[in-house]
Amino acid sequence: MVRWQRVAILGVVAWLVAVVMWANRSWTETVPVVTPVGASAQSRTFVCGAPLGSNTVTERTPPSDLPLDGRPCEEHGERRVLAVVDVGVGVVLIAGLAYLGRRSAARHDEDALVD
Repeated sequence: MVRWQRVAILGVVAWLVAVVMWANRSWTETVPVVTPVGASAQSRTFVCGAPLGSNTVTERTPPSDLPLDGRPCEEHGERRVLAVVDVGVGVVLIAGLAYLGRRSAARHDEDALVD
């Protein structure tokens, strides 16, 4: 395997580690509240579960009777899909780079026999 292929594989592995770490962390989301005309803008804060974890939503601010202007943590599914696609692409890249490494090593061995 050539040096650049090893470096590329290490880079993809580092990227996969970062993706897995990101996908296992919860995040905080602030959702605006529908306020009456003339009132100051308000919002409520929620903690959303990790993309590769359960879709739990925990409110960090005191509950209010005013309705939310949107749904908290609604992109949980999209974040999960992104994490799974990123991991899949990383695995395919590593497999492709390993295949190229074996192929170039076999070609190098054939050239050595011919000489």
